[in-house]
Amino acid sequence: MRVSMKYNSAQTACETFSYGEVEDYSVNITSGAPANTTDVPFAEELTNEGNDIYTLYPNPASSMITIKLIGIEGEVTARIYDMRGAVVKFQVLTDRINNMDINDLAPGVYMISIDDEKQPIAKQFIKQ
Repeated sequence: MRVSMKYNSAQTACETFSYGEVEDYSVNITSGAPANTTDVPFAEELTNEGNDIYTLYPNPASSMITIKLIGIEGEVTARIYDMRGAVVKFQVLTDRINNMDINDLAPGVYMISIDDEKQPIAKQFIKQ
């Protein structure tokens, strides 16, 4: 890799200059630590079916989100994923209206997936 710097101004492409510096560097690329991966469940087909099995509010949220289940029975779980696909929160939902504390999440965009033993339904929300 070659780095060139011109004294007291910006250089132009292929310019020859009297004052400045040109340096050559070597960059060695070696294998690093293995990457962490997370399997994220996804739907094989996109439909509108199931999109109304729960509501999520407020959105955007700052400290707490409320998940209102509509017509879901059996064991229901909620998983919050960051944009890298890592699970950052998990909660079993036991009531029709459930609260999740999100105070410890950094501000950003998250996906919440509600799984009712049939298929996970994901929605996006913003943490302020």
